[in-house]
Amino acid sequence: MTEQTPNLRSIMRRPIDCSPKLLNKFVEVVMANGEVPLANLKRGVPSAEMLFFTLLENEVVAVSCIPFQNSNFHKHLFERAGVPEMYNPHSVEVCWLSVLPEHRGIGAWSAIYGIRRKYMEDRPGHAITRVENERVADLSRYGYEQAGEPFYPATDNDLICLIVTNHDPVFDPVKKLRYC
Repeated sequence: MTEQTPNLRSIMRRPIDCSPKLLNKFVEVVMANGEVPLANLKRGVPSAEMLFFTLLENEVVAVSCIPFQNSNFHKHLFERAGVPEMYNPHSVEVCWLSVLPEHRGIGAWSAIYGIRRKYMEDRPGHAITRVENERVADLSRYGYEQAGEPFYPATDNDLICLIVTNHDPVFDPVKKLRYC
């Protein structure tokens, strides 16, 4: 069970509206969990659609991101998972959800999820996660489910799985951006 901390709040900012110090803090929080190559962050963070931060008092303790679409890569993920018919070109990627290890269990994950969910509304979304990452083993309470089968990416030795929210088993182009 997650304990809620009263001085916890989440904000969202476009990268252009962030100070260099805040952008560096985003990278620092993600790197504290050792899941992402630094080069990917330095390239992706400044060009993201939206960044999400959870603060305890005035300290950033958790982050997440919605990058701009990379439709070729996203389509590739669905193909690798064995569900190419599920690929939705309107799906937004959710990535780099990281909570500083010393601040786990205080509700930072839930706080960032709440603000990100409001931003996404009912748009379809997807993410990838390492199969062995026990912290995200059950994301069903957040509306995510595994799509297809786990696979090994070409650039890594970790088995990953594709998770989705607001996706149909077969993409329906009539629905476009909103899934009700």
